[in-house]
Parts: sequence; C-alpha cells; structure tokens
Amino acid sequence: MNTVALIGTLVADPELRTDGSGARSCSMRIAVPRRARGGQREPGVVYIDVTTFGLEAVDCAERLKRGDRLGLTGRLEREEYRTPEGERRVDHAVLVDQLDLMPGSVR
Repeated sequence: MNTVALIGTLVADPELRTDGSGARSCSMRIAVPRRARGGQREPGVVYIDVTTFGLEAVDCAERLKRGDRLGLTGRLEREEYRTPEGERRVDHAVLVDQLDLMPGSVR
C-alpha cells in the first residue's frame, strides 16, 4: 500500500503548469512539523513537494496562497534522473488524491 496523509503549511504560492498535451498540474511545497515517536513536537519542519492534476490543479493555483494550512492524502512517487552535467538526482513527491484547506490558514 502506498498512502500518505499530511497536514502542513504552504511555503510559497502554487505553480500551475501545462504540458505539451494540455494536461495541467500544480506544484506546491509544504512544511510539515517534525514529531517524535511519542507524538511530541520537535524543532524544525520537513519540506515536502506535492502535485495536483487537472481541474484540482487549476483550483489550487487560483485559490491557495503561501501560508495556507493544508490537509492532504496521496501517494509517494520517486523520480531518478541525471542532470545535464551527469549528476545523479532522486526526487520524491506526493501526488495528491484529496486536498483540503484547514482552519488556521493565513488569509
């Protein structure tokens, strides 16, 4: 099973993209507070890249802003590639199935 559930804060405004075939995606980065195994909050955050698609991508780009608190579920994806300089890179992102604006968002 590959399921991720996160609550975090947008660290920048969402970025809407359209590929050559006209498919739309919206990229965002959220900051998720660190937690210890017992559930107590620890210093710092984990930054996670998340992506939505289609009509939800357009909606996110139009309605969401930096500072909004989001709750989301999705699946973790891994992409491995080489830069033009030949460096090996690995990126992880969450592909969103459901996204909700949470109370406490900065508006």
